[in-house]
Amino acid sequence: MTSDAGSMEGYHSFVVAHDATDPGVMWLTKVWENKDFWQASVNRPGFKESIDVAIPLVKDWGTTVETEVVKVLPD
Repeated sequence: MTSDAGSMEGYHSFVVAHDATDPGVMWLTKVWENKDFWQASVNRPGFKESIDVAIPLVKDWGTTVETEVVKVLPD
């Protein structure tokens, strides 16, 4: 799901993290400049196929949170 995302306009990062209080939970965070860039990414060829591969690996999608970027700091 991240193989070519780094070259996409408006894409900043993809973070995979364990929950600090529940080792059975992982947080996946993708950071896009705004919702328009994210929407363009889901319309790209191959997106649906990558999601089809990921879905069986996830037991529960749990909480979805949408935020707005305030500032992106350089690496």
